[in-house]
Amino acid sequence: MDPHTLRDCLSVTGVDSPGKSIAAGPNGQLIFKKSATQLYYCDVHEMSSYTLCMSRMDPLYQDCQIYDLAFCRRGTLLICLQRVLTGEFFICEGTIDCQAFIVEITGDVHRTNVVAAKGKNVVLIRDEAGVVLLSHPIRWQSTGNVIELFHVSNFLSSSVGDKYTISLQSREMFDATFASPFISRNHLYLFYGHDYSRFMLVPLTGPSCGKCELRRTQGSPPADDYMSKTVQCFEEFALIYANQNVRNLRPNFYLLNLT
Repeated sequence: MDPHTLRDCLSVTGVDSPGKSIAAGPNGQLIFKKSATQLYYCDVHEMSSYTLCMSRMDPLYQDCQIYDLAFCRRGTLLICLQRVLTGEFFICEGTIDCQAFIVEITGDVHRTNVVAAKGKNVVLIRDEAGVVLLSHPIRWQSTGNVIELFHVSNFLSSSVGDKYTISLQSREMFDATFASPFISRNHLYLFYGHDYSRFMLVPLTGPSCGKCELRRTQGSPPADDYMSKTVQCFEEFALIYANQNVRNLRPNFYLLNLT
């Protein structure tokens, strides 16, 4: 692979996908969603790349397409599938075979009971226990604000679990487009669009479950000029990687205190 084809941007040569569906593996692997049915594999150590196809698909899910990706801690690849016609989401597990250029689907395809809906964003994120499929409102509505969570890692390890729905409660209207969700210490964090100085905090357990609060970060947040921001949480801190600046500023890391 030509090292110049892998750039600090949202797109990579060979990837025809409008989203940012990417998974980083423990051994230097990068997996991109190349198309609705193919993946693009990069090994940053060997500087090699391949197009991967899924080995087999249960006929019941032939009408599904790849939606999002994540790696399990044990190294297998989690694939989130979406049935476009109904908006249903499913998850399955796969093993990468670079010799055969396939992702070998292991086990069954599982229904999450999460369904795409207008005004909702669905994404794979992580908490301390593993990968979680999250559905959250893009904007705060006057009524009916809920989040849905399906703990993928726990389900695959125990074959037990279901969608968890939490009604959001607040005395104020949050005039924001929520972005960059992450979970830390049983709380969901949703930033105010491009404004990383503010976030909505949602407790996921206990007597305060679902009671939203507006909080502010401490530190210097990235400028709005950065078009892409990726958040990694470390307990009470958020590390933000900001890139793609219209004024061609260099990519930067920002450390924000969440307490």
